[in-house]
Amino acid sequence: MNNKKDLKGTKVSTGHIISHTHWDREWRTPEWNSRWRLKIMMEKLLGKLEANPEFRFLFDGQVVSIHDYLEICPERRPQVEKFISSNQLQIGPWYNLPDLYPLCGEAIVRNLLTGIREAQKLGSCLKIGYTTFGWGQTAQFPQIYKGFGINQVVCAKNVSKKRAPNSEFMWESPDGTQVFTTRLGADKRANFFFAAVMPAIYGYKYNDDNTCVRWGRDGWFFHSADSYVDSEITYIPDNTYHPEVLAESIEDAWQTTAESLVPDDVFMGNGCDSTAPSDVVDMIVEAANKEFRDKKLIYSDLKTYFSRIEKAIQDNNIDLKTVYGELRDGPVHNLSANALATRMPLKMLNRAAQSSLIRYAESFASLAECFGLEYPAQLIDKAWMFLLLAQSHDAINGVTLDKTAQDTIYKLNQIIEISQVVTDMTARELLRRVDLSSYAGEDILLAVFNPVPRKLEQILEVSIDVAQENRCRRLRAYDSDGSEMTVQAVSHSFHQAPVCVENSRALPFYSDRHKMYLKTGDIPACGFKIIKLGPDEGYDPKTKFWNGVYEQPGQTTKPLCMENRYLRVEINPDGTYNIASKVTGQIYNGLGFYEDGGDVGDYWQRAEPAYNKIFYSKTSAASIYLKEDGPLATTYVADIVMRLPARAVKNDKYGQSRSSDMVDIKISTEMTLKADSPYLEVRVNVDNTAMDHRLRVALPTCIDTEKSAAMGHFNVDSRPIARDYGSNGLRDGQMGTLPMQNFVDLSDGEHGLAVLNKDLIEYEVTQDSSRTVYLTLLRCMDVNICTEGRCGTVETGAKGPQCLGGHTFNYAVYPHKGDWLESDVYGQAEKYNYPPRAYQISKHDNSELPESLSLFEISEPAIQVSGIKKSQDTGGLTVRLYNPSESSLKSDLTFARKINEAWLTDLNETRLSALEADSDGKTISLDFGTAKIVTVQVIFE
Repeated sequence: MNNKKDLKGTKVSTGHIISHTHWDREWRTPEWNSRWRLKIMMEKLLGKLEANPEFRFLFDGQVVSIHDYLEICPERRPQVEKFISSNQLQIGPWYNLPDLYPLCGEAIVRNLLTGIREAQKLGSCLKIGYTTFGWGQTAQFPQIYKGFGINQVVCAKNVSKKRAPNSEFMWESPDGTQVFTTRLGADKRANFFFAAVMPAIYGYKYNDDNTCVRWGRDGWFFHSADSYVDSEITYIPDNTYHPEVLAESIEDAWQTTAESLVPDDVFMGNGCDSTAPSDVVDMIVEAANKEFRDKKLIYSDLKTYFSRIEKAIQDNNIDLKTVYGELRDGPVHNLSANALATRMPLKMLNRAAQSSLIRYAESFASLAECFGLEYPAQLIDKAWMFLLLAQSHDAINGVTLDKTAQDTIYKLNQIIEISQVVTDMTARELLRRVDLSSYAGEDILLAVFNPVPRKLEQILEVSIDVAQENRCRRLRAYDSDGSEMTVQAVSHSFHQAPVCVENSRALPFYSDRHKMYLKTGDIPACGFKIIKLGPDEGYDPKTKFWNGVYEQPGQTTKPLCMENRYLRVEINPDGTYNIASKVTGQIYNGLGFYEDGGDVGDYWQRAEPAYNKIFYSKTSAASIYLKEDGPLATTYVADIVMRLPARAVKNDKYGQSRSSDMVDIKISTEMTLKADSPYLEVRVNVDNTAMDHRLRVALPTCIDTEKSAAMGHFNVDSRPIARDYGSNGLRDGQMGTLPMQNFVDLSDGEHGLAVLNKDLIEYEVTQDSSRTVYLTLLRCMDVNICTEGRCGTVETGAKGPQCLGGHTFNYAVYPHKGDWLESDVYGQAEKYNYPPRAYQISKHDNSELPESLSLFEISEPAIQVSGIKKSQDTGGLTVRLYNPSESSLKSDLTFARKINEAWLTDLNETRLSALEADSDGKTISLDFGTAKIVTVQVIFE
């Protein structure tokens, strides 16, 4: 800081008591146990608010807990709404408190979009970015918050004191947006609670060695004594007050704010996990204000506190330090960084749920809305509510009891089911209106839908049913102009299925089922096209011999080798693979080996055993076979067995070693090269039988670079590969693992290697010359919840976080020229993650829509779509786009129908300025600043 002005000479320092709770909906106990505790807490809170009109209470920056309470106590709604309307009870702007990195950017926006509206329905919304939860703060948070009219932020885990030496700073996102931010001080949101309130209740400091609850002293115990011996003990303390500790406690509380630039007005956080307001605080305030001449305690709120400190900074010409980008600084225990890889199957299911809802259901429903069909808003809203509830920071990371993790999986599966229904039924209603008059009644038709806002060609695997009486042995495919399309037969089988008939009982349909690859040709952007299928050759079901052999060319050039015009792939005896890029001339050897090491840490922090053993699959011989080969796709499979320790030996706090008992883990690696694809697709099947370990797949790149580039939230996060040194002079070994969305890329500027990611979330790049990219597949541990720093909540016998059983992971390897922007890594990742959906249909007599159409298309390849949906409060559609590059760009957005109105809006969908359509009436031109998020609303004629 350049011109820090000394404010220490002021006579009285005001401590703003911000009474609050941090209410985890389902963390150390499942939802309904937490709901019962919430009821007790709310009754006490409402009584406090009723008795003291000056008392303010911050309900953790969220709304969902109020909904939870009113669901079981609806008679309290008028009282709750009264306090929210008067700002005594402050809620929002979040609906639920998410952890950001497992989520996509659109899910973060929708959480705020929902939270603000639901809070306003209850009376009022706090427009301060209260983000004291979660494990890392995304780089674009300032822009996101400001897009909702939020200019003041309380951040938490974690910004280092090196980057932000004082509590207050300006936080700047990659687009240049700044928000005034405080990281608070020691003990963060709970500083007054730990320093003053707990000592006043118990008579000793929270962190004293002797601090513990003693049976029969100061309170009443309740504990289940049946088989659930690990359940928490309920302790209700007496309403005691220890005035003898007051002077020291108040000094301690003020000391926690020593890093603030405004000592005249300091933050006093009165609350912690699941706490209710205590009457003892009233006694502390009264006594302290009598005893201290230089300190004064007042009941306050965040709005008052921020206005006071911002005014003081402005009046005293204090220059604030600017902190740039994501706040995800170590050491690992300050960030809880390793929660990113806990319960990986849950994280994978979350990604599937997000994709099915945002990229398929909402895209298809928006296409239907554009052409006059009903937008299924109620179903989509229901899916979103499941998603918001599943994405609370503890639930989505699985840092919970097994019951809560199972509940989260249920919610995510509901999203996938609802989204599938919306997608399929919307496609059905659209296709019933397509003009198919150019086809014959007996023609077999295939409709392929592209959810991506750019036209693309894809190789799809489809299953086609042909009436058995047609005796069809092979199929051909034809584009709309009659040209023949390339197909690759996979299998042919007899099939029977019930056909659901409206107003009738189901009837059987007997068919020949043809599984095949199909090269789609160009599919319109965010649209569909019709492909005709016809018989290639028939067969005689009575002929048992000499039915003929169907031959088709393949992509194998010699054993254990396959290639197309972009890549040559060779499979090694140990199951790894080499990729030679025909575009760059680079060769990447030994890709895809597996590493397994011990893990005796907890949900939030990985810890290696003191005597660790790390195993590598490169010492295992693989069983390799060619699964399929044809003109469109070739797949090799390499099966290996890794013999690993069964568990960890945990005879001290660090875990001494990995056990001598060994188990076999089977790993199957499927490598698929598709025609004209610039990337190799890899599917990994793991049968996990070991515990207390971390399994990763490794991709040595040997690329000379100092940074990785990973898709983040409306941004590409460029991160140094070298890790910082800690105060002990050592690098933090567990801070090397980092979050990603759809890809991570390494490039030296001339060439690079991208790992496209369908369902994983964590990567690491080694600091040696190999620059190996590691993808975390599994991180396995026992249930041990950090309810208290010295004593956790355990669940004996629970094996959920050990991730035992079968798992499937998907990634792709894309060698390329230049960097991620030049080589369109975003576009390739989008193509890999969101393939077209295909539907078999027959001819009908309707003729409202053309047989090929597009909802909208983006002209600039670098501009990405975050989501498209029905507008929140008005008619029309809302499209959210962003520019992840470091350059300003222009792009056209062209729709299928003429535009009546178009508006630029903020993230809250408040209209900012009108947009004019071009002469065609369908196209609007948009400017995208560096790293800018742009939201557009369109209403069609």
